[in-house]
Amino acid sequence: MCLLRKNNVILHMDEACTNVVVEDDRVVGIETSKGSYSFDVVIVATGGKSFVSTGSSGDGYQWAQNLDIKVSDLYPGLVALRTKEDFDLAGLSLSNVGIQIKKGKRVLYKECGDILFTHEGLSGPAILAMSSYVINSKPERIILDLICDKSIDEVDMLLLERMNYSSNKKLSHILETMIPKRLVQYVMNRLYIDASLKANETTKAQRRSISELLKCLSFEIANFAGFEQAMITVGGIKTNQIQPQTMETKKIKGLKFIGEVLDLDAQTGGYNLQIAWTTGYVAGSTIKEGAN
Repeated sequence: MCLLRKNNVILHMDEACTNVVVEDDRVVGIETSKGSYSFDVVIVATGGKSFVSTGSSGDGYQWAQNLDIKVSDLYPGLVALRTKEDFDLAGLSLSNVGIQIKKGKRVLYKECGDILFTHEGLSGPAILAMSSYVINSKPERIILDLICDKSIDEVDMLLLERMNYSSNKKLSHILETMIPKRLVQYVMNRLYIDASLKANETTKAQRRSISELLKCLSFEIANFAGFEQAMITVGGIKTNQIQPQTMETKKIKGLKFIGEVLDLDAQTGGYNLQIAWTTGYVAGSTIKEGAN
């Protein structure tokens, strides 16, 4: 705030901008809920449609469309996935899980990473990263590979070795050496295997079914969470209409767009913040004093 005062920056709080005013292909000011103001440079930094509670209502897209500036389709990005199945695994996190997203027989996405089970489905870094790639493709299933560094045969052999070593132990206790206890209970229930079954009572077919499920734990996708939970907005003002050296539109002199309102998005890790900072710096530092 001190830096703003030092540089004579005037803040207008609780005063919504309603329109960008353009004359003869040149920006001349803005209209607000309390009046109008004349400017020869306007930087639109309204963000996307995600985090609506912070005020990101998508106004910047509407202003652009009113000026015949093209906006690509908008989707919530870096967002959790909702499954049709109910499971009591909320809060359970897993590392280095293989993720495969399918639509029919077609694989839309494949990667490894960390996931988190939620009350509605799945989240975590790997799920959030995946969402931005497939959310507009109407995916149907997500398949989790819980032991992605081994093949099905290798998982089956590992399980057999541990069962032979502890043949009088319950099968569930042996599985707990491979996956978390809560997940063991889910696997046993899903395969209709008695929780009291001992290793030496387990059939080859039962053991194989467990190995296959550990490598191919499939859930039907209901949908993805919406903009109210999304971390970013995918889509926006098309970058081919922007001068990258100044962030000014090619069509309207003095009008600049920065940050998430642009059709620019990236994965988690601070990249989207960097996009906002970099485009903001470029837009601000290239304003010529006394421009007309």
